[in-house]
Amino acid sequence: MTSAALAVAAAGLMLAAAPAAADTLDSGDVYARVDSKGVALGNALAERTWSRAALRTTSLLDKRAGGRRWSTDSRDFTLHLTGATVGSESFRVAAATLARLPRGGIRVTMRLVGSGPAAGLGAARVVEAYPGVAGFRAQTTLSSATPLVLTSATLELAGVGSKVTPVLRGFRAGTDWREPGWKGPPLWTGYAQPGDVRQD
Repeated sequence: MTSAALAVAAAGLMLAAAPAAADTLDSGDVYARVDSKGVALGNALAERTWSRAALRTTSLLDKRAGGRRWSTDSRDFTLHLTGATVGSESFRVAAATLARLPRGGIRVTMRLVGSGPAAGLGAARVVEAYPGVAGFRAQTTLSSATPLVLTSATLELAGVGSKVTPVLRGFRAGTDWREPGWKGPPLWTGYAQPGDVRQD
């Protein structure tokens, strides 16, 4: 083989061995990044990153003033099957695609392939981010090569750590159509709170 042919062959080997180029997408302040090691999705207010080899949220950041790192290296979901508990780390991200959405959003679709206790299982993990929203919309769809008994599942997990007390804030506007100041019926059974309701 000539030296020129050797050089061409060596160049071809180098190209074949090079990792796939990173995929990026931006839409205003919303962004997404995919490379061989991880996936990231965020905007000016929040960011979430995942590992690809074993699906876990590597970080969940609140980027607002006084913000914090809500989660580090935690499961995304847990499946309870007959006789087994399977965490998201039993899946790898085989492929990830990015797409623009209306209203300036970006969608990341991760195709998951299970191994070990999740062998034979697959999943599609879809996460969306929008401008001005300090959070993410997520959906997980599970598939199985054989019949599967799923007894329960926790599909949205975020480990907040032992020093953080999570607070859920609920707001219901106009739970009652009566005039302002109405104090409710004198006697009732079940829920009868009037007006706007805020509850932690």
